[in-house]
Amino acid sequence: MPSLSVLLRCCTLALAVIGCGEAPRPAPIATRPVARAIAPPVAPHVVAPPIAAPAPWVAFSSERWNFSAEFPVAPDSETLSLPTPAGPQTMDIFSCEHELWAYMISVVDGPATGGTSSAKLLDSARDGAVANVRGRLVRETQQEHHGLPARRVEIVADAAPEAGGQQRLIGLLLLRQRRLYQVLVVGPADARDMDRVADRFIAAFKPSPP
Repeated sequence: MPSLSVLLRCCTLALAVIGCGEAPRPAPIATRPVARAIAPPVAPHVVAPPIAAPAPWVAFSSERWNFSAEFPVAPDSETLSLPTPAGPQTMDIFSCEHELWAYMISVVDGPATGGTSSAKLLDSARDGAVANVRGRLVRETQQEHHGLPARRVEIVADAAPEAGGQQRLIGLLLLRQRRLYQVLVVGPADARDMDRVADRFIAAFKPSPP
């Protein structure tokens, strides 16, 4: 699109051509035309709106389950009774949805482990998580989280079209004796910020001494 200065030059030229239709006049003494500088247009000063700072996350803690965490919004809570060979076990779930992602922390005290190693218990928890979402494990790392044995997993699962298609789950499975914590984030498999969001959620989870 032509700039304002170009349009002004075009208008000046048009006026000169129109003036050629007047009656001839004695030829003036040749002089060099005086160039008139056309000031470039001044761009209006636009003040950009301030960038809104991300809203602070909501601090959350459970005295019963001995942990603290942060959610993007206040979580809902739910208690489930899980049948096991040793009898019903109570699992508490704390969860919320925000933007593209769902956030969840679940806690359950399993039956007596009978000397089973932490590695095998975490293996079982991982396999259960994969089976529950009918997905496939694409990444796994063994680590410690605040001194407790943990397993970070990444699972991809196909979901119904109304659920947004393929989903990705990133989570931390954390074991304290027979207590299992699961700190999970679920979202669209192609979401770019998934790792950053999961890192933020997992890093804020802190088990406290019983």
